[in-house]
Amino acid sequence: MSSLNKPTVTYKQYGSDNYAYPYDGNDISVWGDAGTYSYSETSSGSSSTVRWSTVDSDKSGSINLSKTVLPITVDYYQQYKPTITLSGTDSSHAVNIETRTLYGAPAAQSGIYNSPWSDWCDVGSTLSFSESTTGIPSRSTKRIVFKCKLLQHIIGGQYV
Repeated sequence: MSSLNKPTVTYKQYGSDNYAYPYDGNDISVWGDAGTYSYSETSSGSSSTVRWSTVDSDKSGSINLSKTVLPITVDYYQQYKPTITLSGTDSSHAVNIETRTLYGAPAAQSGIYNSPWSDWCDVGSTLSFSESTTGIPSRSTKRIVFKCKLLQHIIGGQYV
């Protein structure tokens, strides 16, 4: 992240809300009251199709009086939100996402039939859909595999 794309850290100092804006190469040290702090879920440079986001469990914490120096590290993942058009799917002929990575972990999904499909995936990871739908008879297409990168709209496979 950079000075134009940074998270917001909220903490208390002398009972009042204060804010810090760390980013790569710009670590920040502050004096804060004992209590809680929180990080924004996404950074200031995020949009509806690209974001830098952190896992919910990393967004907040507590500072107690016994800790005088408390280094806090929060990992942000760069993610894209592609839009995939699925043709030939319906509630009886759904497909699965077989490969997708979200926050560094596998994020498969099943039962997808609404088109267009759009959700987040980590930058550089692979997004792949099943070759066949559910239902009898099933419908099939060529393997659909995408690399998660900045794409506004992708025409997916035709399931026939």
